[in-house]
Amino acid sequence: KTKLYYDTDEWFEKDKKELKLDFPNIPYIIDGTKKISESYAILHYIPLKAGRRDLIGATDDKFIQVQVCLHACIEVGHDLKNIFYSGKDFQKNLDKALEDGSLKTKFENFNRKLEGKEWLCGFLSIADFQVYELVDMMAEIAPGFLDQFPNLACFRKRFSEIPAVKAFRSSKSFKKIWYPYI
Repeated sequence: KTKLYYDTDEWFEKDKKELKLDFPNIPYIIDGTKKISESYAILHYIPLKAGRRDLIGATDDKFIQVQVCLHACIEVGHDLKNIFYSGKDFQKNLDKALEDGSLKTKFENFNRKLEGKEWLCGFLSIADFQVYELVDMMAEIAPGFLDQFPNLACFRKRFSEIPAVKAFRSSKSFKKIWYPYI
């Protein structure tokens, strides 16, 4: 069951206190006796719950490989968050980040990592889900940005054609929530 918070008091005054999460935050999952918050903990829990350990790395070496890619995504996400929440200066700050190389270099690294591969680690992983979100977001907020990254552009197309991804993105449940100031 999904719960959306439209009233901040419902989260801050009620559920945040009553749910007794170790680290109260949104999103969270309550699955029987398991109470999990924090996006990246949830990102790891879902494949384990689904019996898909391969998505987080079936061996120690593959797990580390996924973690490296995932944490590179986290860095890009932090950069973008700072830009998104810059309010009316959003476009100016985005243009600066794309021109001065800070974001461009990170996307060059992802593009290079995909050279000759379908997926970042050579197998579909949770890192691919994160990169897809970033790449899809960049295609929306900076049209033409992906033109300089052919591997990422192909990756975006390939990932969006995964049947479950395609079905979800065409459903009423799908919402673009990445960029509040556009």
